[in-house]
Amino acid sequence: MLLYVNTSHKDTSTKLGKLIHDFRCRNFRECYHSEMTKYAVKARKRVSKLSAVEEMLAQALAAGQTMGKAIGKAEGLSEGKSEARDNIALALIKLGKNALEDIAKVCHMTLEQVQTLADSLKS
Repeated sequence: MLLYVNTSHKDTSTKLGKLIHDFRCRNFRECYHSEMTKYAVKARKRVSKLSAVEEMLAQALAAGQTMGKAIGKAEGLSEGKSEARDNIALALIKLGKNALEDIAKVCHMTLEQVQTLADSLKS
């Protein structure tokens, strides 16, 4: 069952008028019914707690995004450096003027890594 009430009624001399006033009241201290005041105080505390939790979540999300970006950037830089190093080593191998040991030293690679690159050119 639904009950519709005309809340434009502003006569607070009746019980219904006071109840309507309490429902429309923005300042819970002005409510006529103590139950409404208690409910409003509890609701305000819940909203305050939710706001604090939302703020903490927003901060955690922002921190996570920042950390994710930093990690992604570091990984990207590392991969870019590794790819550039491999390309330089491949170019030196193709020139054929340097020993694989020298290429490994110049490119800060192990001899095995350079040998693997050299083998990839043969196949």
